[in-house]
Amino acid sequence: MKHTDVVSVTKSMRIATQDLDLAHLFVVHPGTAAHALDDRVSAQPSADLPSLAADRRLHAD
Repeated sequence: MKHTDVVSVTKSMRIATQDLDLAHLFVVHPGTAAHALDDRVSAQPSADLPSLAADRRLHAD
C-alpha cells in the first residue's frame, strides 16, 4: 500500500516482481484512478480492492 496519489515503480517493486516470479504486481494507493505503471505493474485505488480480489479469484486457474 502506497500512501501517495502519485505512484511510480520503485527498484524494490522490480526486484520483488522478479524474485517472486510475479505475473503482475498491483500497487494499492488512496487515489481514485487505476492505471498501468508498466506491463507488469498497475496502480489500483484502495476502493477497487474488493472487485479486484473477486476478479483474481475468478481467474485463479
